[in-house]
Amino acid sequence: MQNIVTGNPASWNYGFFNNSKLETGTSYYIVSMAIDDVGNLEASGLGNQGTVRSSTFTYDINVPTSVVQNPAHFTYKKAGTMSLISGTAQDWVNVSGAVNSVKQIDLFIQQATSTLFYNGSNWTNGVTAITVSTQSLIFGNTWGYNLTESALNHNTTYFIWTRVMDLAGNLQTSFSLGVSSNSFNYDVGQPTSAITSIANGNFYRKENIPNIAGTAIDETEGGRVFVSSYSIEDTDMAVWWNGSSFTAVGEQFFGMSYGGGQSWSGVMMSTNLVDGRTYG
Repeated sequence: MQNIVTGNPASWNYGFFNNSKLETGTSYYIVSMAIDDVGNLEASGLGNQGTVRSSTFTYDINVPTSVVQNPAHFTYKKAGTMSLISGTAQDWVNVSGAVNSVKQIDLFIQQATSTLFYNGSNWTNGVTAITVSTQSLIFGNTWGYNLTESALNHNTTYFIWTRVMDLAGNLQTSFSLGVSSNSFNYDVGQPTSAITSIANGNFYRKENIPNIAGTAIDETEGGRVFVSSYSIEDTDMAVWWNGSSFTAVGEQFFGMSYGGGQSWSGVMMSTNLVDGRTYG
């Protein structure tokens, strides 16, 4: 016992129990007991003047962490894929079992080309956080935020990151690009393609018919097209190419090879073409 201050009641403090003797993430139980001048011991029950004589606390100096999972970093997101922003947040402590002690999740959504931040209902100038519910974190580590996609603009890039705080007041201090900080482009437009190697209505001999080639773009950029494909029909017989012959009753698509820029190409099945027939 150290530093007893007389009075009614007397106050005391115990300085030997310092931080170096505590283990982070662990809970501790403290009980006090008073002894008077003639040796009488305090009985069990509550402490004096309505106070408690026992207390439980958790020592936590670990910094909490968070991850943004949707949207993934450097991705293009179409309509319907951004209605739920999700990720993980954790700071585990031992309180009769592992308990996630994250108290607060701050979500930041910024337009990449401006200082505008989304506050949950509109865009405001300056750093603004959205407070995300932590209800799902009591015995887990996943979180989610329902976003109104009408707040996002077509072909616009956004930065998104999270910052969490635990019950002890420790703030997240480490932010990694592609982990807790991501960027994405919201794209609700449709790509376009064109065939350039075969002119509509032309006639070709077997030895000079070209391979299938063309262009595909999205927002004037060829590199934003993920895949380009083609289909071909024997219009006289109303059958489609199935990869080996013209026998498919329905349209089938086959992937083309990317040639850089806006260029895509595929091999023409010239040995399977029938003289005098029209294909499209």
